[in-house]
Amino acid sequence: MEGRVEGQLSLPLCGLASAALWDAVVISRLALVEEELEEERARVCGPRYAHQPERRALRGGHVEGSLVLGGRRVKVQRPRARSIGGQELSLPSWQGWSARVPLDERALDQNSWARASESAAPASAR
Repeated sequence: MEGRVEGQLSLPLCGLASAALWDAVVISRLALVEEELEEERARVCGPRYAHQPERRALRGGHVEGSLVLGGRRVKVQRPRARSIGGQELSLPSWQGWSARVPLDERALDQNSWARASESAAPASAR
């Protein structure tokens, strides 16, 4: 075992770095999803704390939901909107994200990840 000191552990730094990068991508996507949902709720209900006599929808807090991001199911605090009559209103972007087939997204992500890894590898490793 050339280049190793006896008793020294070998750390899979490449694997750890890949996992950390993957987590960072998923977390940033999650932040984007939450921001988009809040913006959509503001369009449906109006700005937060604004007095609007013609208001047709109210904010209804949040409810726990989950989406598949990066091939993993993650918890999301989904914003709620309710009509003046008390009926739950769906946010179109939530309907789109929650209806996605996890395998399709995972296949796309893995393909993108593989291409990025190939282009980042040194020419001698290809």
